[in-house]
Amino acid sequence: MRGPTHAEDVGLFGPSSVTWRLHAEPVLGIAGLRALLLQAVHPVASTGMSWRRALGEDIWSRYARTADFLGVLTFGSTTEALTVGARAQAEYAALAADPSPDREPSVDEIDLLTWVHCCLVDSAITVLDRAGVGLDEAEADRYVSEQLRTAALLGLDPADVPTDLEGLRAYFRRLRPRLRVSAAARADAEDVVEPPDPTRPAEGLPKWFSVAGLAYATLPTWARRMYSLPVLPGAAALQGTAITVALHAVRASLQGSPDVAPTLSESLFETPRLPSARERRAAPAAPGHAGNAAHGDVIGFPGRGVSGEDDDLLEGSDEPETD
Repeated sequence: MRGPTHAEDVGLFGPSSVTWRLHAEPVLGIAGLRALLLQAVHPVASTGMSWRRALGEDIWSRYARTADFLGVLTFGSTTEALTVGARAQAEYAALAADPSPDREPSVDEIDLLTWVHCCLVDSAITVLDRAGVGLDEAEADRYVSEQLRTAALLGLDPADVPTDLEGLRAYFRRLRPRLRVSAAARADAEDVVEPPDPTRPAEGLPKWFSVAGLAYATLPTWARRMYSLPVLPGAAALQGTAITVALHAVRASLQGSPDVAPTLSESLFETPRLPSARERRAAPAAPGHAGNAAHGDVIGFPGRGVSGEDDDLLEGSDEPETD
């Protein structure tokens, strides 16, 4: 029996997945930037980021790589997704092998990859829910479950990765005592919250660059306390309901832009994106093809059901903290 053609291969998730619906949202870019700020408080990630910043790489360069990674992983063919997953594994393996004295000996590659994965998942749910995408707890649970496919491509075992919202919350609570903010991480955060420089070339920056501070504002309270930025201009200073209102406005503005298509947008993270994605979405999948993630199964691992009981969907909510 012939396998699916490139047009028929809907990749890891497929058009009926929560992942395709969420990752087609133009405000996903703000979630990606938030994930980078959250990832930076991990000791190993922070060390690697310090190297790169010393070599002249800023957070917007890492943002572009994150955009490419999520775009290909979501809307690319299975082969494209496997390729980008292997590339990401190699990159994070190099970070985890760092012999720097700043690195905590107990932190290894799997720990770093799990942290990176969880920050991406949590950030997507947090930002898109607050932007008014329409995400109930059951759908958020399904999204966490679907993302086990992404985890598998990073070389993670489902046993090491949260499979539902409650597991995600518990994971962040468990990791918090080990987290810290380095000077390089704080410098990156300052780059995000600073008002746009009118003399800076806009090429390669997202359309919402002027409100990039929303990525900082949507961080969980404990992360903002760790960063302790002395000045919070513009969107970065927003709190509570004001953040939600701002995200709604940004989403409405981007959806109304002629440069931003409402679904499967080439502007995912505002960068050129897989021109064949629409073709693959429209084409019927070949019989027996497992590209649709409706049942939550992942490459090489059985599917797992998910459920959540907390009133708040997200680890990063603005609710008062209790220690």
